[in-house]
Amino acid sequence: AQQTTPEQITKVVSATFQGAWYLVLLQLFSRILTFALNQIIIRYTSPETFGLASIQLELIIVLILFISREGFRSALIRLPSSHSLPLLDDANNQENTEENRETVWANTQKGQLQKIVNLAYLPLPLGILLTTVVCAYFYLTIPERVAAQHPYLPTSILLTGLAAISELTIEPLFILALNRLYYRLRVFVEGFGFFVRCIITLAFTLQGAALASESSENAYGVLAFSLAQLFYSLNFVFWYAAYFYWKTRPAKSSSADDDERLSLRGLFPRKVTERDADGR
Repeated sequence: AQQTTPEQITKVVSATFQGAWYLVLLQLFSRILTFALNQIIIRYTSPETFGLASIQLELIIVLILFISREGFRSALIRLPSSHSLPLLDDANNQENTEENRETVWANTQKGQLQKIVNLAYLPLPLGILLTTVVCAYFYLTIPERVAAQHPYLPTSILLTGLAAISELTIEPLFILALNRLYYRLRVFVEGFGFFVRCIITLAFTLQGAALASESSENAYGVLAFSLAQLFYSLNFVFWYAAYFYWKTRPAKSSSADDDERLSLRGLFPRKVTERDADGR
């Protein structure tokens, strides 16, 4: 196996500090944008509507995502780096057969990344099951008074659950991006997502206020917040899928850098072959 070189260590440390700086800027941007948005929204919606969106709907998505993925995410980002492993298993790739070319060996960089991808798909089925239970509970326990005042609340609960499942579908790509130190990708996607969510929330809130009469609630109410959350999650799906599709193009796969180990098939679950005790 190859040993980690000082250049590789320097590259990882530099990328980590750079990524931390990007994340600090992202948090600052999101806090300022959220504060400014809330100051506008509270003028056009009732405190009860704002409370349902910021507490109940937020609780639904946080509960689903935290239970489904945080344990796996914490474990997978702490797995040993694959950079100290060889590109190929020389003992098993001396013969350039079709079987050897298609086999993913566990003791290679490709195999280590494939293990991460395989495990990162586990939160999705767990999240689907949990979303069904959580959304059903909140749907069935809506008080009659609240349902009458907020007719879009049941729909908003379902949209929030769909948003959570959407985020879980790209969890393998998110973990892979962290493993490969693609911090700028995360900052761009989250920053753009915050901006889109704020614009959609504001647009639907203002439109709902224009349609409401003087004595009634905002016409859309909590629906504006759930739609914004759904588009925020779909933003993740689009950009991560587009980025990794671009990374796995044949032109990129033939380059001489680390990206040559990315393949489209490697972004989906695949069998990883372990070597026998005798090295076969």
